Amino acid sequence: MGRPSYITLIAPAAKTYNITERLERLSQPKPPHPDFKEDLHSPRSHPSKAAQKASPGPAEIRLSQPKEHHRDYIPEKQSETKVSEAAMKAVASDRVETLAMPKDRDDTIHYKDPYWHPTGKMFNYSPNKTIRDLSFPKLHAPGYQGDNYFFWKVSKAARKYVASSRIQELSTPVRGTQASS
Repeated sequence: MGRPSYITLIAPAAKTYNITERLERLSQPKPPHPDFKEDLHSPRSHPSKAAQKASPGPAEIRLSQPKEHHRDYIPEKQSETKVSEAAMKAVASDRVETLAMPKDRDDTIHYKDPYWHPTGKMFNYSPNKTIRDLSFPKLHAPGYQGDNYFFWKVSKAARKYVASSRIQELSTPVRGTQASS
């Protein structure tokens, strides 16, 4: 028998909890619509006479066929494992035998409660200077400059500029070739 799962443990406070009126309302199943009627039949349950006499077209016949396998599909083969005679006659060592034995677990072991219950002394705790210093956020180094959110204005001349043929040639992506080292 293994260790008990912590998920199954129920906190003592949960056993004495009184559910609120709102939770009680939310736990009720959703009522059906007032106009809902259960005994109505689906219109598909009574096909027309014309639909019963109709013959399927070529598209329906093709779609009703089972899906064909890809031409390169190879079905699974059963792998035949051959065990050598030496392996079948082998005797396990004492160490392997001890490792194969299941662990002896004492069922009387009591595991620690996963819920943390603070004691009265914890409510009156006042931290020392080191703990207080560590609780403050880290300060930036002297000379640190934060993000600059300044947007540069683009001049009219830069917007009207036409790149030279050499710059246009250099800016076109190279396709179909690999870089050589």
